[in-house]
Amino acid sequence: MTAASKTSDADSPRPPSATCAENSRQPRLRVDSWEIAHGRTVLGTCYPRQRRIRLSYLNVFLPPELRDYIIRHELAHLTEPGHTAAFHTLCDRYCSGRESQLTHSLRNYHWPVDR
Repeated sequence: MTAASKTSDADSPRPPSATCAENSRQPRLRVDSWEIAHGRTVLGTCYPRQRRIRLSYLNVFLPPELRDYIIRHELAHLTEPGHTAAFHTLCDRYCSGRESQLTHSLRNYHWPVDR
């Protein structure tokens, strides 16, 4: 199994929480490639031009709500590449108005592994 794989729209894997898009009423966004990375400090990266999202393997240690937040954050980057006010407005919408709370929870999360 490789760290990166290309998939077609028909067989694209869905994020860990299959209801992320439905719950936040976000548009269905096309991701051409999902990757697992070895990042210890960066938990997610989006490459909007390539429609590629890379997630750290450390996300498996997060509670589902925080994993979903990271995925929603990266999905928002498909539309708004930078961390602008427009980006945070969109991300907050994807997070049902809880972006600030989830960011705080992630920053204060006590990891069960060394990072």
